[in-house]
Amino acid sequence: MDFRSVLLKAVETASAPGAAACIGTAGDIVFLDAVGRRQLVPASLPADKDTIYDLASLTKVIAATTAIMQLRDVGALDLDQPVSEFVPVPAFQTMTLRHLLTHTSGLPAGRPWYREVSSTNEMIQRIATLRPGVPPGTRHLYSDLGFILLGKIVELAAADALDDYCHKYIFAPLGMTHTGFRPPEAWRAQCAATERCSWRNRVVVGEVHDENAWAMGGVSGHAGLFSTAGDLARFCQGLLSGRLLAPSTLDEMIRFGQTPSYPWQGLGWKVDPWMESIEGCLPSRTAFGHTGWTGASMWLDRASGNYALLLRNTCHPSRDKP
Repeated sequence: MDFRSVLLKAVETASAPGAAACIGTAGDIVFLDAVGRRQLVPASLPADKDTIYDLASLTKVIAATTAIMQLRDVGALDLDQPVSEFVPVPAFQTMTLRHLLTHTSGLPAGRPWYREVSSTNEMIQRIATLRPGVPPGTRHLYSDLGFILLGKIVELAAADALDDYCHKYIFAPLGMTHTGFRPPEAWRAQCAATERCSWRNRVVVGEVHDENAWAMGGVSGHAGLFSTAGDLARFCQGLLSGRLLAPSTLDEMIRFGQTPSYPWQGLGWKVDPWMESIEGCLPSRTAFGHTGWTGASMWLDRASGNYALLLRNTCHPSRDKP
């Protein structure tokens, strides 16, 4: 297969300025390349294999889910604990960490609170005013708010900041040297641009696109992570090889049928990609993965040990396509 032609087609189909892709196995990279532009305005700049992309909701599985499962495995928390044991709010007494991981907490998808808050704690206080729309565990509703809570729970259970924990226990052990929240100034020249933000009055480069994550300081369980295709290949290899989590833990995370109303939801990860048209029917039915709003996608197959990832800046310079 001509993987570069497939990559070019992926950019053309998604109307993305540029993209990087990687295909590999638990032990080796088969293909790694980049095409197009990492930025169109105010200057046109080329994308390359080292371009750093805003991963958007891939943050949920790479950072928050991995951290929660690592902490569970060392006994720092239990998935069936009420959320209220970490965030003492009466409305959180009936929802568990498992509900948050499977998007069955009853919390809504999100709220545009970025103009009103300036910290994680302020965002948590806003979430605490909500009541689950349905009883927890009864309905699947993809929720950024649930993963904002999970990011806070990581901090409380680990007694460490979310970004520091992820660096120490996920990224650094795998040699992911260009992965993290709040990219330092030295990385900015390698970052792919996202949208021209009317609220911030600038083209967003090297700062999180998601407005709520930005208002929280750029670090959250639902968005905020940046990385390269090569670094994400190391993450996939670490996950598939058992270096990040025990094989039995990964089995638990990607088991089909964990939620009553939406069996394609694992713990953080989506499973069985054939059942939703957004993923199509080309991946193996044993694959698991996730996507990110900015154009990121990652799929891994436990049975074959293969993975494929695609990073694009589809919302640059605007989410409104002609």
